[in-house]
Amino acid sequence: MTGEVVRAVVLRLAAFGESDRMASVLCVDGSRREVRVPQARRSRKRFGGLDLFVLADLRFSPDPKGRPRLESAEIVDSQEGIRQDVVRAALAAHVAELVHQAAQEDHGATDLFRLTLAALTAIADGAADPSPAGWARGFELKLLHVLGVRPSLVRCALSGDPVGAGDVGLRWSTVHGGVLGANAPTDARALPISPAALFALQAALRTPLAEQARVAWPGDAGPLAERALKDFLAVHVGRRSRARRFFHEILGGLAALLLAAVLPGCAGYVPPDTVRLQGWLYESPEPTVDTATVSAATATAWDPAGALVAEGDEPFSDSPGWYRFMGLPPETLHHHVFSPPAGEADHPDELGHVTTVIPGASAIDDLYVDAGTFHLWPRPVVQGWLTAWSLVGVQGATLDPDTEGDGGLIRGRTVDPAETVGLTLWVEAADGTSRAARYTDALGAPAVDAPGLSEDGGFFFERLPAGQYWLQAGRADGTPLGGSLSLRVQEDAVTSLPLLVLSP
Repeated sequence: MTGEVVRAVVLRLAAFGESDRMASVLCVDGSRREVRVPQARRSRKRFGGLDLFVLADLRFSPDPKGRPRLESAEIVDSQEGIRQDVVRAALAAHVAELVHQAAQEDHGATDLFRLTLAALTAIADGAADPSPAGWARGFELKLLHVLGVRPSLVRCALSGDPVGAGDVGLRWSTVHGGVLGANAPTDARALPISPAALFALQAALRTPLAEQARVAWPGDAGPLAERALKDFLAVHVGRRSRARRFFHEILGGLAALLLAAVLPGCAGYVPPDTVRLQGWLYESPEPTVDTATVSAATATAWDPAGALVAEGDEPFSDSPGWYRFMGLPPETLHHHVFSPPAGEADHPDELGHVTTVIPGASAIDDLYVDAGTFHLWPRPVVQGWLTAWSLVGVQGATLDPDTEGDGGLIRGRTVDPAETVGLTLWVEAADGTSRAARYTDALGAPAVDAPGLSEDGGFFFERLPAGQYWLQAGRADGTPLGGSLSLRVQEDAVTSLPLLVLSP
């Protein structure tokens, strides 16, 4: 350990004896160290600037008993902005308290370090100033996500049914892992919660910490969310809540003062050059607790130009059906292709799957890296669509893996069908040719002569040759809405758009 230099964030400082201090630091590998800082209260020169929340390069050496002892510290970022306002300081203390309880001394977690540094930097830069309480909820959810215990927010934790804006009787259960529908079994400690609070929590989870100001917290959504997460954090992170209480007292107006900034500032958090995308692979885009995951599928990510940019894998042997793509450029559209497990194509008459292409954009930051779900369509389901379409006079492909030339399908549904009634869709190929969409009726059944999207919002394109296409939308009079979505079509595959967002 002699001469070891470790980059770390200071989480806690405490007096130790007459002249020493004990420091709790979060190292760059995500592990926590409790270190003695000798003569720290007497010598400002040797450890000048070593304070709470700073990012520093720490040089360690063992003491006579082999325990780490801090020899010197070089400040990398003083997080000066935190010391300019008491609310920022209280919020940073809340962050540090949670992280101190979450971090382990003998087990690293690099995501935990990245999240902590991003959080302190965002606070120092003023990102939490517009809504400190809302920002705190966003951090708490991201911490739970990093620790692998993220609660269910917009689906019932027991049934998997989605939460609707008009739902009543919703309960929040720490025991069951999140929100419970009105008809779900509950427990004595469950708390009432509103759809507005749940949707705000979901938005906070998916929004980078530096951009939390754009998350809306209507009505009593904030207090309900705070109550819900308080017990959840106590169970899954730790029950120490001294800093949390002080933070909420500060927000209640018990103090308003400035803290002097005495240390120079340096570079803070920088978003990564590459991000990750991960999630469960199901047999449905809207899985329930009974929906099976699909293991051993081949997962690849392609850019719009048709170049392979990443290969997904199942990173955890004890979690079949969990896939992760690494090294994706941030804020970039990719086509995630899931091909059936080896051997299924040899038995198309048995229960198997059809290769499914799912377009999606990577995040600006992978502090939230879970896409939620991917899906791989079962072959019998796809053949059921084709049979239904053929019965109403639409020629459908067979998607037989042993027969080439049938092309691929595009199938989707708009997120807000009530707002898109009458809009038309078409795709354009690289050679300039175009193909109009076919639509489902208000009940979701195939329609032959429908002029545009119905109240169902469903549409499809059949027998498309493999290649690159651009999906476009227009009004009933043919006026384009503008913009397009790049799509990838493969032979014997379904390009799936179950949540297409259109802006009329």
